Amino acid sequence: ARSILRNGPSTLSELRAQNPGLTTNELNHALIEMRNVELVKKIDKRYYITFFCRALIEALDAFKLNLSEKLEAKNPDISIFKAISATA
Repeated sequence: ARSILRNGPSTLSELRAQNPGLTTNELNHALIEMRNVELVKKIDKRYYITFFCRALIEALDAFKLNLSEKLEAKNPDISIFKAISATA
């Protein structure tokens, strides 16, 4: 969904080119799942993010920024990326 947000409405071929780490099958499956929960819509062979998806991405970005600021305020040597990778 972030790829569509960054690059605008995209065809499956365009999304494949923008996400080389995914197989066609994986991308297709992800798009079907996102369509089922109304994160993306397909209109005339192009995938569009929905208003709900845009709002969700913005909320997650704000949460990530807020969390990063709080972690760095407690310990300037830590970043959100270090904290996330430590839990993975």
